[in-house]
Amino acid sequence: MSFRKKFYILSLIIVGIGIIGSGLFTAFISNTISKFTSGKMEGMGSLMGLTNVPVFKTGVFSEDGKYFAYTFQPEVEMPDVDASITIRGMAFPTYFQVMETTTGRKLTEGQYKTGKSDQMYVIWTEGDEVWLMRSVYHEGNQLALYDMKVNKFRFDFGELEKLNPGVDWKSTNRFFVNTSGQKGVLLEANDKRNYRIDPVTGKAETVMGKFDMVEYIFADDFQVSDRISSRQFGTKEINGSRQSITTNNGKTISQDDFIEVSFLTLSKNKTAAAHSDASITYYKNNFFVLSPIASDNEVDMELSMLDKTSLKTIWKIQLPQKKLKTMIPRYGFERFFIKADQMLVSNNDYLMTINLNNGKIIKQENLYD
Repeated sequence: MSFRKKFYILSLIIVGIGIIGSGLFTAFISNTISKFTSGKMEGMGSLMGLTNVPVFKTGVFSEDGKYFAYTFQPEVEMPDVDASITIRGMAFPTYFQVMETTTGRKLTEGQYKTGKSDQMYVIWTEGDEVWLMRSVYHEGNQLALYDMKVNKFRFDFGELEKLNPGVDWKSTNRFFVNTSGQKGVLLEANDKRNYRIDPVTGKAETVMGKFDMVEYIFADDFQVSDRISSRQFGTKEINGSRQSITTNNGKTISQDDFIEVSFLTLSKNKTAAAHSDASITYYKNNFFVLSPIASDNEVDMELSMLDKTSLKTIWKIQLPQKKLKTMIPRYGFERFFIKADQMLVSNNDYLMTINLNNGKIIKQENLYD
């Protein structure tokens, strides 16, 4: 065989290997990105020095405290190295989960999830039912109603829209506290009318009146406020910029001081008017204060119970929470519910049960698998 023929054959073999290798490499990268963006990638740290972690988005307790319904989304966690890493095109689904608070059992097997780039929010709970909104990329918003007692959708995403072809809520993000006297979720549709969606029939009807808007997207300070309606308490700065709590006459001062004073105001859903005066929550003769432990570290939060007459601290506890190393770490996701002599508290990582008599954590459940 001549040298020229050998050269041609060798060239064809090299080209063939290159094509096969390129195809395998492309498939590998495609599969890797798919797994990573869906939150299923394992060992990503060895490939890029990156991992993804679940981050709490929205959530609320059922009216009796039996269930906790919440959504979360994986986010990129940066490695513990000094490096400049640019990440583009990462998209993650949003997951919906329901936890039974007494047992910590997760009821929604497989964790219902959206498509990549889509968002999902818990809007409102009524009894054992929870209203959800899914924001589909480039398509608009859809609503759903999930029955936590039987663990299935009464109306899945897309069904309510078919039942109400004359009402368009694709662009809505305004939901209201339902004080209409009839069950259902209240929203403002694209025609700027207010509607109530009936939880039994799924039909929407107009409602008249002025309603407070529900803050479901912005998790910060969901059930706490630095202004309370009773005006029984105030704050004053002492010892640097730390604050003490005082009675309205200023004669009684708390024995502890705080970086910030936030009183628990345990309405089920924060409303747009929550920055105005809110009703403080009492347990027997006591009330509760949530405050960061350090001014530059929002992850470490301290919950205290104070006697409302003497302002003496009955107990205080640091709420366990992991430090987020995501590109934009966000905290302030605490949710609260008082049931008999126990308080249910959730944050970005855990659902905790606290004994209100001594401030001890009785149980601590992970929100994510």
